[in-house]
Formats: sequence, C-alpha cells, structure tokens
Amino acid sequence: MEILNRKVAYLGPEGTFTEEALIKFFEKKLCKDSEDFKKIVKISFPTIPDVIKSVDRGEVNEGIIPIENSVEGSVNLTQDILTFESEVKITGEIAIPIKHHLIIKKGTKLKSIKKIISHPHATAQCRIFLKNNFPESEIIAANSTAEAVKKLNETDGGSAAIGTKIAAEIYGLDVLISDIEDNKENKTRFVVVGSYISPKTEHDKTSIVCFLKKDKPG
Repeated sequence: MEILNRKVAYLGPEGTFTEEALIKFFEKKLCKDSEDFKKIVKISFPTIPDVIKSVDRGEVNEGIIPIENSVEGSVNLTQDILTFESEVKITGEIAIPIKHHLIIKKGTKLKSIKKIISHPHATAQCRIFLKNNFPESEIIAANSTAEAVKKLNETDGGSAAIGTKIAAEIYGLDVLISDIEDNKENKTRFVVVGSYISPKTEHDKTSIVCFLKKDKPG
C-alpha cells in the first residue's frame, strides 16, 4: 500500500541533532530528490518516550531516537523503553558526527559576545574552546541546542549560541565559527523504529539485551 505522507517522529524541537539524523538517514535511503523523500512529514516530540509512544499508537509511520554516544555511552532511557515498554522494532540506524558551531545574529562581532547559550552537554563538549576564547563570558543553559538557537534569535545582541547548522538556517542566523567541539571523533548513533519488521539486507545487526529476573544484593 502506498503511503501518501510518511510521518516520521523525532526528538525535537526543530534544529536538533535528531532532526539532522532523520534528514541524513532518509536522504541516503530514499535519495534527496525523490518523490518518496518529498512525502516525508517530520513531526517533533519533546521527549524520547513521546517519540516511541507515537509509533506504538500508530500516529506516525516511524520514529528516530538517539541510542548511543561515543563519548557519553548508551542512552539508557531509549534502551529501557525499547526493551520493557514498547513493541516497536528497530528498522534502521545512522551514526552522525556531533559538530557544534558558534552561532550569532547577523552583524555580531566576536569581541562583543558576553553570553553563550546552549545545552549543558554542548558547553561541556566545547569546554576547551570556551576557555580559550570566552573565559569571562556567562554560560546560559537551555533545554537543547535547538532551543538555545531559538533563544539567541530573541535576544538584542551580545550573545551567541552553540548549536547545529540546521538550527542556524531555520532561524536565519549566521555560523561564526564551525566545528568548535573538543573531541572531533564524537558521534551519536540513532535508530529508526517502526511497527513492522524490516526486510533482511545481509548487513543486519542483532542487539541482545541481558538482565536479571530478580534483583538482589550481592
């Protein structure tokens, strides 16, 4: 049966690494200029459980969520829900480099930046860059790098955000300095989940979950 619009849930808001992973996964799978790619409707959800539940309920065709980071390790929430709380199946995966960029409003000068807005994980992953270039700047926390860029767009000036290029494009902002992350090998693996079992590809992976039936001391 042809799907008129392929609804894909992702961890939002717009401009997150998860949205970037979604775009790259389906660009590779369907070809960017294909009619099937143009039928994709991206739907953002605020949490990982919300993404997975939307697939379980049949509100969307697929969802994409982070499952593992090369620096910080497994995303335990994703693994727990997939193992114990959901019937969805993993149908695909993609690993993308985690590239952080210093984003500004048009016309902002480097020397005028007194505040840096971003998610705590992003500022931690750019610690050396911030120490060397903005030792006196105030660090302001946001719920995501995408939210940080949105907040920057609402400021009067003298601020910058750490976020993705896609977020900068969404809000019409400029990337002042690219690739400011300390670890250039940092990657996050995302999985695509659906209610169906995908056909064999001869390049399949199997994930095995082991746990104790009863937890006890010792």
